[in-house]
Amino acid sequence: MIDRIPFHVEHLNLLKSDDEYKDSLLSFDHVRAVLANLPGSPKADAVTFMCDGRVFACMGFWTISPGVVEVWLFPSIYVREHPIPFVRTVTNYIDALAKTFDWHRVQTVTKMDSKHRDWMKTLGFVEEGVMKAFYKKQDFVMSARYIGV
Repeated sequence: MIDRIPFHVEHLNLLKSDDEYKDSLLSFDHVRAVLANLPGSPKADAVTFMCDGRVFACMGFWTISPGVVEVWLFPSIYVREHPIPFVRTVTNYIDALAKTFDWHRVQTVTKMDSKHRDWMKTLGFVEEGVMKAFYKKQDFVMSARYIGV
């Protein structure tokens, strides 16, 4: 079973992830800086998903404009052990927040590779476009999920 607990920046230190996140567009340090002063805020918040006593993933959002948020997610290597329950957990979490905060657009930026693009499609996101040379001269994809539109 996957449990959701309040996010603490220390959870990022306990997250066993692939090396790709150590130098990602959204670094652990950036998340720490943004969320350190905003726990529980409707403008930015995060949770930690736990499974079998391990940090399974850290996920959060920040508001861009009324009804529009950017979400981020750092999965651990353990997500591979329970992919279907994890997808359900993430989708249900996004749906619950959308209802609570009246979101109509949830967006994210991901690497332009099949792994990340497939993951976004599985979560119900639609690709909107390629962001050329977005980060370290690499192309990224902007994807969004529309709610009640």
